[in-house]
Amino acid sequence: MKRLFVFAMLFVLSTSVQAAEVTELKAFFRDGQTFITWKESEAKTYKVYRSAKKIKSVKDAELVATVAKGSASYPLEVKRKVLEKTTKKKGYGFRYIIEDNPAADPAKMLSQGTGLFVFTAQETGTFYYAVIPDGGTTAGSGSSLDKGIAEKKEPLGAVLVFKAETKDKKGNVTGDRRVYCHWMDHRNWNPRPYGGYAVNFGVGATKGKPKGICMFLHGYSGYYGVRGQTQNMVTITPGDPYQSWFYGHKAADGKTIVNYTEKRILLTIDTVKRILKKEGLEVPETKTYIHGGSMGGTGANFMAAWHPEVFAAVLASKGAVDHNRNGKWTGTSERLLWGKRSENLKTTDGKKVWELLNLCKWHVKNRGKETAFILDAHASNDRSVPFDAVPDYYDALNKARRPFAAIWGPWGHGGFKEPRIQNHKWWGMFSFNSDESVPAISNCSSNDNPRKQKSGQMNCKLEWSARENDFHKQGTKDNIVDKVDRWEVNIRSKSGAEQTADITPRRCKNFKPKPGEEFIWENLNCKSVNRPEKVAEGTVKADADGLVTVEKFKFGTAGWGNRLVIKRK
Repeated sequence: MKRLFVFAMLFVLSTSVQAAEVTELKAFFRDGQTFITWKESEAKTYKVYRSAKKIKSVKDAELVATVAKGSASYPLEVKRKVLEKTTKKKGYGFRYIIEDNPAADPAKMLSQGTGLFVFTAQETGTFYYAVIPDGGTTAGSGSSLDKGIAEKKEPLGAVLVFKAETKDKKGNVTGDRRVYCHWMDHRNWNPRPYGGYAVNFGVGATKGKPKGICMFLHGYSGYYGVRGQTQNMVTITPGDPYQSWFYGHKAADGKTIVNYTEKRILLTIDTVKRILKKEGLEVPETKTYIHGGSMGGTGANFMAAWHPEVFAAVLASKGAVDHNRNGKWTGTSERLLWGKRSENLKTTDGKKVWELLNLCKWHVKNRGKETAFILDAHASNDRSVPFDAVPDYYDALNKARRPFAAIWGPWGHGGFKEPRIQNHKWWGMFSFNSDESVPAISNCSSNDNPRKQKSGQMNCKLEWSARENDFHKQGTKDNIVDKVDRWEVNIRSKSGAEQTADITPRRCKNFKPKPGEEFIWENLNCKSVNRPEKVAEGTVKADADGLVTVEKFKFGTAGWGNRLVIKRK
């Protein structure tokens, strides 16, 4: 009787262990990542193992992840319901979709009770996976792959989960709206704030060849959106669900600040460009832009400073410029994102985060670095993102010899009206090209004073001849010249009177002065475009950062204005 009882207990234990094993383990590789799914058991957590050979025991493999039960659920979509509202299909997107599903068929979502893990490849080879409930040590037939997965490190892709045509008022197809989901590399991601390492983003694609890309960044408490193309520009609408001001937050250890969101934004742009290129919709590399308001304007300001290799220009509306002086949001950021200012935690590359997030200091300290063209708008009565730091920011842009234009007005955070400034019109953000040099205008005589005037502008009452603002389309005499030994530009006043400003060549591809190098400059009055007249000349030395600035350069309203010529002595 005793032997029978022991046998019965062993039978119960063996069947309970067997019941705890996962089944239907599957995997496939696409765009740099392996997608692994399994049928969950009653276990609460699962260990994912990886090896170059078939896995029978955990001793044979590397533990790559611990995954909680319910990993097919997409908590961000459950909370925000963007896909459900867009498709009008109840519950769509509440569980992950791991294969392209442009028709948004709910049946393509992973089923309830399915486990999911996405592994980002870092090497080329064939690898096997096993998924074992926490505490287990052996892999059964349904929990270990019999066939290896061929992997290689390559640019990451995204899964298309929605696509629909867009039309104009006449019913003509103009392109389409899309939503993609992409997974970050779990090894260098802190999933806690997001509830995972997958994030959706919207794309508005053009019907034909696009003029460029514009990324739209939302305000605080916002999320990604689904919109069509704008002015024949591909649009990208990402989300920042943890409200990190499009920068980042603490790592899982709570001791280091990681620019998670910033890196993801750059990955999203690169991914969209590659996807569209495969479809024959190649985007010009020189025409990538960002527009954002409030928190999104903040992201635009920082992206302009840090990533001129990506962005030609940014349009930032009511964005913060110094997180140390960002009203109530400074305390919120201390509590949720970057730790107390007194701690001044460091980023992964050793920078003190609260110093890094002060653009007033950053621009002056890094004046030798290039930036995107900065188009900035603020509200002087803003009670959300205070105006206090803005005058210092404009001072910094002037001192750093940045290419920028700015406006401000007596509005609050919620309302904004375009001021009646001649030639402003939001400055034609899409006219800038990242491969074209620009003049940085500083200390312009027509500028207003943000410390004394509730509304005003900087650098908005002038223009220069450029590729997409050509004074003389039939010839080249007015073109920007960017050569090793010389730099030239035509600048024209739009204020109705002659102006003066300090002019600095920026974003040059060929004109690269060395500190202390001496140059000759000339001012040619181009009132008579066929007979330019030299009205001034002089010499100037490159400063310690290699910047050449001609101060108080005069330019008028007639003809092509005045041409600045800078050449090596």
